[in-house]
Amino acid sequence: MIRHLATQPVTPASEPGSSTGSRVKPGMTALFILLILLSASCAKRKLVEPIRTLGPEWMPVQIKGAEQAWTIPSEGSSMLIDSDCSKRNQNVPLNALTAHLLIGMTDQDWIEQKTIPYENREAMVTTISLKVDGVKQKMQILVLKKEGCVFDIVMSTPEDKFEKHLADFEKVQKLFTLEPKSK
Repeated sequence: MIRHLATQPVTPASEPGSSTGSRVKPGMTALFILLILLSASCAKRKLVEPIRTLGPEWMPVQIKGAEQAWTIPSEGSSMLIDSDCSKRNQNVPLNALTAHLLIGMTDQDWIEQKTIPYENREAMVTTISLKVDGVKQKMQILVLKKEGCVFDIVMSTPEDKFEKHLADFEKVQKLFTLEPKSK
């Protein structure tokens, strides 16, 4: 069940040796609602090492429920890593899990959807153009099921910024590693 967490606080995260950043601009409501909806899940798995190597324009933010999240408030771009280890998703196909992330988003134009080998499993990568609260965005989504959990890496950008940030998405995808599952 997706919980609507639009009232949850979204605050700049601090990295070791950095400032906490500036306050979130009021015009970023749609972007943060998207991040919050995508990160609303139950049991979590932790990343082995937080990803700290995105470019300086990416501001880390803390969103309740997300493993990690970043935003570029000046352009309306965002990226997050999320996990859900509840039993309800264990037998759901990757394409259905991807579609579940997009509930409530309109004018969906599916550009590409393919399976790739990833983390010794099959993952689904989807590129889609859509509207979030009436704001046109382009998204790249990776969904992976591993060890009883579902993992999502999601990037949402204005359409004209998508190609510029695709390398950042691929960097996060490459650096994504998990703690071994406790027995």
